[in-house]
Amino acid sequence: MPWLVSVGLPADVIFADLVSRLGWIGLFSLVAAIGAFVIAWIYSGRVVRPLQQLEKDATALAAGVLDHRTTVRSNDEVGILAGTFNRMAASLERRQDELQQTKDTLSAIIDASPVAISCSDLDRRMVLWNRAAERLYGFTAQEVVGAPIKVVPPGGGRESHRLFERACSGEIVRDAQVKRMRKDGSLIDVKISAAPMYNPDGSVRGVAWAVEDITSQKRAQAQLNHLVHCGQWRRFAKAETNLLSLFRTVATHGASA
Repeated sequence: MPWLVSVGLPADVIFADLVSRLGWIGLFSLVAAIGAFVIAWIYSGRVVRPLQQLEKDATALAAGVLDHRTTVRSNDEVGILAGTFNRMAASLERRQDELQQTKDTLSAIIDASPVAISCSDLDRRMVLWNRAAERLYGFTAQEVVGAPIKVVPPGGGRESHRLFERACSGEIVRDAQVKRMRKDGSLIDVKISAAPMYNPDGSVRGVAWAVEDITSQKRAQAQLNHLVHCGQWRRFAKAETNLLSLFRTVATHGASA
């Protein structure tokens, strides 16, 4: 009969070794978790917070604060991004200044122009009214800007609408002679030119008008025509008188013969 050898260990010895191993595993896990937390905290401080700051800076720039600059500084990719952001902001600010200077120059030219210049939107509401237009029509800019056109006399609406439609269709209207009405109700003769104003996408956003008062010219032309007409009648009357005198002379000589 074979021999059977049995070796036994106390239970407390076996569990002590298992507990020791589990303890070491738990310790290593805790150390790993702490290390991961420290790494994440460092990463958050060096990357996430600067990116969050850059997001706030971009929001300020988008809101129109073009002199805003980011304070993020670092020697890594985030620092490169921050430097690019500041250069972009400086470029936008320069372009804004250039646009403002151009706008101011154009406004000064329009205000100094002796020609009445106005602009209307697609609803025919005035959006610009220069000083010459104030002098020509008697309406101030405060009275007309934002309001429908007020200078078309009764009966002239259809003609005015045709001019507006021609300009809105892309045509440049030149030297159309029409009548307009001043604030006091008096009528004036004017020469109108009109051109469409465009949006960046190419669609028409309104019409620009240039108006010149030709009332004095029309009056002078009428007087000249009257003088010419009267002169022709005088010459005709003088010729008729001479012809009658000639007939009388011929008739007298014929009777004497």
